[in-house]
Amino acid sequence: MAAQIFALTLILILMFFIIRGWNAVYLHSVLRKRDRQKRPKKQSFKEWFFYLRYPDVLPKARLFVYYAHMALYPVAILLVWVLRSMEFTDKQIGYVIWGYMAFSAIPILPTYYRSRFGSRDKKR
Repeated sequence: MAAQIFALTLILILMFFIIRGWNAVYLHSVLRKRDRQKRPKKQSFKEWFFYLRYPDVLPKARLFVYYAHMALYPVAILLVWVLRSMEFTDKQIGYVIWGYMAFSAIPILPTYYRSRFGSRDKKR
């Protein structure tokens, strides 16, 4: 069980930084230089973690993906624990981890597609 929880935690940490970086790039492209410098000053951890200073700037879809990813992690951990207590096999529990990983990859795919193939479309 420790290996499954460790895998889920690694996916959470990786996706946390990827989604935050994805949002940071978006904020950098949308906000003026003055706003980029002024908004984060004296920001509390709660404001930083929940993007409380950027609800008018970030699209709701980006915030939904971020919050859904953070909310799904405890659900996945609980599901692994319940399945382990019901004596499911490691292979069956692995499906939970693969499902969590697939859900985590959803926001990356459009970004990857645009960065990989989008530049060629613009030149034509």
